[in-house]
Amino acid sequence: ARSWLAHMKEVGMQPSAKAHCIGISGLANAGDLPSAVAWLRSDAHRVPADSVLCLTAMDVLMRANLHREALSWLDTMEQMRLQPDGKRSYIKIMQACKKAGAWERAMNWLDAMPTEKFSPTIPYRIAIECCGKEGKSKEAASLLGRMITEGWEARLQEFTGVMVACAKAGDFEEVAKWLDKSLDAGFKPDVATFNKVINAISMAKGVEHAVEWFEKMKEHSIQPDQVSWNQMITAFGRAGRKRDAELWLGAMENSKCMPNVVSYVGVVQACAKADSPDEAASWLEHMQTLRVDPNEFVYSRVVQSFTRAGRVDEALRFIKEAEQLGVPLQAAPYEVAIIELGKERRAEDAATMLEHMKGKGLRASEQAYRYSIAACRWMLNADLAEKLLRDMLSEKHVPNDYVVWNMHEILGQEEFQRLEDELGFAVLANQGQAEERGKRRMRPGQGPPMRSVARGQQRKPPQLRGGVARVVAGRGGPPPQEAVARDDSSRWGPAARNRQSEQRPQRGPPRGEDGWFQQEQQQQQQQQQRPARKFNPHFRSSP
Repeated sequence: ARSWLAHMKEVGMQPSAKAHCIGISGLANAGDLPSAVAWLRSDAHRVPADSVLCLTAMDVLMRANLHREALSWLDTMEQMRLQPDGKRSYIKIMQACKKAGAWERAMNWLDAMPTEKFSPTIPYRIAIECCGKEGKSKEAASLLGRMITEGWEARLQEFTGVMVACAKAGDFEEVAKWLDKSLDAGFKPDVATFNKVINAISMAKGVEHAVEWFEKMKEHSIQPDQVSWNQMITAFGRAGRKRDAELWLGAMENSKCMPNVVSYVGVVQACAKADSPDEAASWLEHMQTLRVDPNEFVYSRVVQSFTRAGRVDEALRFIKEAEQLGVPLQAAPYEVAIIELGKERRAEDAATMLEHMKGKGLRASEQAYRYSIAACRWMLNADLAEKLLRDMLSEKHVPNDYVVWNMHEILGQEEFQRLEDELGFAVLANQGQAEERGKRRMRPGQGPPMRSVARGQQRKPPQLRGGVARVVAGRGGPPPQEAVARDDSSRWGPAARNRQSEQRPQRGPPRGEDGWFQQEQQQQQQQQQRPARKFNPHFRSSP
């Protein structure tokens, strides 16, 4: 398909958006999502976008779990004022909003849907489920009421969505009320309804309420299935209640439902959170004895439990075992091992693991590079630290003050200045931290904070201050807690005290009246009569 596109360009024909849609959707339907995403990112932006191309891109990116990137194509549709061509297009848009957690945009597109042309039953259901996913119980209930008021048929799925929203919000009494409302409307809840509610309650850290809802299934003559048991085991696993998770696994084995890999993930997760790595490893061996193939989540929990206990060599052994069995691990187990290696000052082993991650196509986090560079400081391995810094910048990570200070301590002033002139990582670190502080100060719905400037005046360029400025200037020392681009040279000293005294309003009677001036003179005389403090070499005053 790519060769035919190249041939079209050679003969002077420009491929249309429809041609790109056919190629991208064809690759996605064939199961080759990486190639479809790569084609989308490389060639689809070169043609004028239409609604079909935007919807195809959103569909492919949602299949690849790239929800934020899918919403960027929705932004393109909204900016170009492209209208969906049918009901399925509206459903795709709202499903993208649901997966990305954009419940407000889902409601906006529901309002924009022409109900005189299409029945909005499915879009209403998706919007309610989107609100339920984010725990917006009031919005979900109002959508269901509006749906019934407009005369559209509400089913059990819509009532389930409202119950899930109330459970996510932690309002467990409202969940029971909406269950009664669904019964009054003539809908008998099924096992899927209870499974969704139990999962939402456990996500809201209401484990005891999840047990109550599990018992309610028997009241409604509903037999728990494998998903129901797994939900309960996972709930206790999230809470770190190891003994309870094991008891529920035993109860599941005694019932007609056989445990699967998800069941053991919950027990291993409980052992990891309870700081019991040996028990997590024993459950992994028990799975292999029962011929239940462990997945990446089981190995990830085992590795995390051993690294949390400071036993990184055993964690590396389980990583190697997972690779030998062909279990596709994500970045998380590698990163926790690298961080623990950095804490143990094993810089070369951490760098080897970073190279191993890169060979597997995984991207390490900024924290993994930070601990690896810090480990180089104890060995004064300048070549390895420089290589790690270059790799960190090539991965589009922004270093912080701690990385800059470590590089200065490892390289020395001359080599540090040479590397800073080449890469500019110290200034980049200062800018990145200033942006992070601006984001923390920014309120929802507002842009970045801007300082007001009088008309006709120009802004002064900010001066580098803090740990980055001291390192660049050659003064070394550990970085402070704050490194802000600001000029506060007149913040301290007599001038500042005079300025503060000028701004402070007068309190009490004016000086010279009612003995105020005489009282102040007496206080000054008492201070002069006090004996002078002796110098203490062990006392260090704060700045």
